[in-house]
Amino acid sequence: MTINAIVSAKTENKEKIKKMLGLTGKKRALGFICSSIEITPEFLEWLSFCDADFVVFQDLSDHNAPKNIRHVFEKDLQKIISGFDFFICNGDKNIQELLKEGIVPVVYKKNCLGSLLKEFNPIRGEGNCYLYDADNKWSIYASVVKYLENYKFPYDNKNLVKNTAQI
Repeated sequence: MTINAIVSAKTENKEKIKKMLGLTGKKRALGFICSSIEITPEFLEWLSFCDADFVVFQDLSDHNAPKNIRHVFEKDLQKIISGFDFFICNGDKNIQELLKEGIVPVVYKKNCLGSLLKEFNPIRGEGNCYLYDADNKWSIYASVVKYLENYKFPYDNKNLVKNTAQI
């Protein structure tokens, strides 16, 4: 699949996801958080300040989720999963299918695909992910912010998606 076909499918499926979940942010990144990431009220509050929408694949009934965060079961989005721009994961699950869809990982540096994943360098146009150093919410949040800064630059983001899909 060409990069243009991947980007086109991502855009179409992203709109379907946002409409289905009632997320109204236009031109905002759309990411999901894997069920293995610990969700705390503080973490949700930090994410509420990000210029992005998030889908959490775990129950949030114990939390007062901000308006840019939704809960859904992963199987409900399986057919349109390519609509996500990025995902947050600690690397414990098989993420290769997500990479083929051009979904950028924000992943713990000690993950199962360590030899294939390299931190994105926008100046060189190299790399295919954003890595966080410590398995904690502070480090994850810092890497999400770095990704969102890159997302603002369409040319750099397209290079990142292309690099990710080529793994």
